[in-house]
Amino acid sequence: MWLQNELKEHAKRVLNVNYWSMIAVTVVFLFASRGVNTFSFFNVYVSDPEILDKYLLNGSISIAFLFGLLSSVATIANTIISIVLLSLIVNPLTVGIQRFYIRSCRERTAPGEIMFGFSRSYKNIVKIMFLKNLYIILWSMLFIIPGIIKAYEYRMIPYILAENPDISAKEAFALSKKMMNNEKLNTFALDLSFLGWLLLGIVSLGICLIFYVTPYYNLTNAELYIVLKQKINRLNTNP
Repeated sequence: MWLQNELKEHAKRVLNVNYWSMIAVTVVFLFASRGVNTFSFFNVYVSDPEILDKYLLNGSISIAFLFGLLSSVATIANTIISIVLLSLIVNPLTVGIQRFYIRSCRERTAPGEIMFGFSRSYKNIVKIMFLKNLYIILWSMLFIIPGIIKAYEYRMIPYILAENPDISAKEAFALSKKMMNNEKLNTFALDLSFLGWLLLGIVSLGICLIFYVTPYYNLTNAELYIVLKQKINRLNTNP
């Protein structure tokens, strides 16, 4: 049985020892993920409602329709491009960052470790992370609760890939499910314990998120992965 306080205390110690490397990694990831989220291939000018109203009032139905069509095409194109960038860049970077945090929990680690996802079994990492996101979306379409449950069930997949990049998709999902068995509620409670820190980060306009909360949270989750992995190893050793 793991305790929140123990995970957090160890995470704080690691953060103090390797602070600036943690901040550098956090900044890189935030810029990469923000870049994907704000990416726009087409000029949003075509979707400006004031422009559409202008042409409708002037009786230019065909031009208004054309602008509406272009807006729809732009939205679809931007969505597809964002998904591609997420799959090819952000997801492998996520795996590399989790590897950095896992290794940092036990030894001083260079920030360059975050590129691991691009140098080892890249295609396999991209495929499994894409499937993880896809399954969570599909389950969420049924209802929000199943989506949340699956998100927690698949939570350890990036960490598993960080240490086992050649693992098959079937094994990765099965192992994450096994690790999170009877642990989803406890992990949810762990997330809730960071709610106050998250609010502080929002109030500070993101400054606290970058310089403390995000690396602290990620280190705590890396500690959780290590504990759950040890639990699984004990179960396999003593069936």
